[in-house]
Amino acid sequence: MEDFTLRGLRVLRGVDAICMEDTVHSGIMLKRIYGDRDPSQTFIHFAHANWARATPQILRRVAKGEAIAVIADAGTPCISDPGWQIIDICLEKGVKVIPIPGVTAATAALSVSGCSSQMYSFFGLISNQKKKLKKRSFKLIQQCDEAIVLYESKHRLVKTLEVSKWPSPCLEQAFRLQRKLEALGSKNTHVGGEGGQRV
Repeated sequence: MEDFTLRGLRVLRGVDAICMEDTVHSGIMLKRIYGDRDPSQTFIHFAHANWARATPQILRRVAKGEAIAVIADAGTPCISDPGWQIIDICLEKGVKVIPIPGVTAATAALSVSGCSSQMYSFFGLISNQKKKLKKRSFKLIQQCDEAIVLYESKHRLVKTLEVSKWPSPCLEQAFRLQRKLEALGSKNTHVGGEGGQRV
């Protein structure tokens, strides 16, 4: 919550509806920020599984001139999260879409990785990808010379690195990182690197 920008807080306060992955999770977060919910503001559940059902309602509201925000459970919406489908449809229909800059774990991790950030490849939450896409991702990772950023659970981190056939120094560091994450109680880690020194 501390990563919220003042602009983001102002926008969320002023929109007619908010699209969110989890109405309970985001509802609690918004209550902590604003207090009691504005009864005139609608919450719209918008996840990977139901985006097609939610889209017509969103488009109808936009057509009436309503302002709608899209938020994620954590981080920036549509970056390895639901939401890009409705953005794509809105752009096709000429709806104005305005990004609100905010925190993104990928760039935050890259900024402290010690790797060059002039060029990097982002693979998102790789363990959640379908089999065909995951296989393609691993193949591309093996061919990358630039920095690599991906999301992974601390419980699957070492297994993912093994499957991706990264160099053994990375696996040794991953074991150390995993133990550190377990000590800190962190849910996720973000791994980036460069060439044979992916860390």
